[in-house]
Amino acid sequence: MLSAAIIPAAYLMAVYSNYESLFIGFKFGKDKSQGFVNYCKLVIFWNCGFSIKKISKLKPFDLMHLQNKKDVKDMFRKLDGDDVELNSLEQ
Repeated sequence: MLSAAIIPAAYLMAVYSNYESLFIGFKFGKDKSQGFVNYCKLVIFWNCGFSIKKISKLKPFDLMHLQNKKDVKDMFRKLDGDDVELNSLEQ
């Protein structure tokens, strides 16, 4: 029973680790406002969720060069190859 209980915890740790390695790109490059960084993280989490496969697709993109919301939208368009609906996060 203990062995079965550790699998979800290990998966959540893997997801957390992938997000941390992805978000490290925000600490480099030009200074960004905390609001913009939070917006980027929210949009990325909203689109990727708990899927390690989707998070891994973002790694080649250089997050340190994102400067505005248009750059974030373009990143997901390039990722999916078409226009992406960013749900209710577009304002």
